[in-house]
Amino acid sequence: ISLRSDLRVETGWTMLTLLDAHGDLTRDIAAALERGARERERYEFFSAIGHELRTPLTSIRGYIETLLEGDTDAVTARHFLETARREALRMGRLLEGMFEFSLLDLSSEALTGRSCDLRGQLIQACEVVRPLAQSRGVTVECAPVIDAAAAIDPDACQQLVVNLLDNAVK
Repeated sequence: ISLRSDLRVETGWTMLTLLDAHGDLTRDIAAALERGARERERYEFFSAIGHELRTPLTSIRGYIETLLEGDTDAVTARHFLETARREALRMGRLLEGMFEFSLLDLSSEALTGRSCDLRGQLIQACEVVRPLAQSRGVTVECAPVIDAAAAIDPDACQQLVVNLLDNAVK
């Protein structure tokens, strides 16, 4: 198809529908390829959403399951609940961000001027990943020794570190 139509073709299947025997085959192929590209983009988008939401949900579930087992003291239980609440709030912000992204054309200017406390984000990311790590017999220790600011949105920073730790645990 690429050689005959001078169109870029990616792997996968795309259906040619409503072919007109007297029409322009190149135009029909281009339309089918465009539909296929939109389907791939939609699949990649939902795949990314699933990955980004799975991490806070796993953390929340892990802390709640630990609390339900009833083997925690009051201080630890409160800490677990605060972490679960923080993750639920972060999941809400992730959803809001995805909603805003779907409505706006995100440019580099939209991300400028944001920064976060890197040490705090590292500590919180360790807490998020700890239930998954424990379920896999892995110990997560977090003792950042540097106080630094990072020129990145706090949620984006935490998600980045959580993804790194999550992949390391797996």
